[in-house]
Amino acid sequence: MWHFLDAKLTDKAVLILHPLHAVGEEIGAAFKSDGADVHIYAEQPQPDCTSVRLHPSGRHDVVIVCHNDQQLSSNRLMQYANAYAPHLAESRGTLIFVLLNEACAIDETSDAPNPIQKFARAAGEAFGKSGIRINVIARHAEKVGETTLQDVCSQIDDEPAAQIAASYSEIALFLASPLNTYITGLAVAADV
Repeated sequence: MWHFLDAKLTDKAVLILHPLHAVGEEIGAAFKSDGADVHIYAEQPQPDCTSVRLHPSGRHDVVIVCHNDQQLSSNRLMQYANAYAPHLAESRGTLIFVLLNEACAIDETSDAPNPIQKFARAAGEAFGKSGIRINVIARHAEKVGETTLQDVCSQIDDEPAAQIAASYSEIALFLASPLNTYITGLAVAADV
């Protein structure tokens, strides 16, 4: 697997929570090929964050929460941020939300930020004070209809779904890299 940068993630503890099998697996493979110690929970993250999944090593350098819930709200995202922030504090780690549902798509042609962009900025400011970076990767509003969520989540055998999964993994590597510690509060539209 080729990556556009050496993300400097050797021996970093990466926890991936995902119900998005193809995308989560692709992100996990990208981080592993960059030398990270990756642990994946292939299940839907709990909406109330009552059972926080932890990396077996006890360290948390990067936590990636993949979500495809159409009812996902900024409040639920903030619950995840609050639940994982204590585990990321020691390493001054990174929390990345990967959102594939159409409701969270980002329209970069609009001057007005959508709720996901507002969440990313607010969380970036709130947690950035303690050195934790929080960013969001979401679908580009113009691209949502081209490949269905089911195509992307089930398998990456078809080319558009494979491109989306690869795009998400490259963006996640970039955002998690220690070389980019200045990037927080960003909502990126994955344009494939």
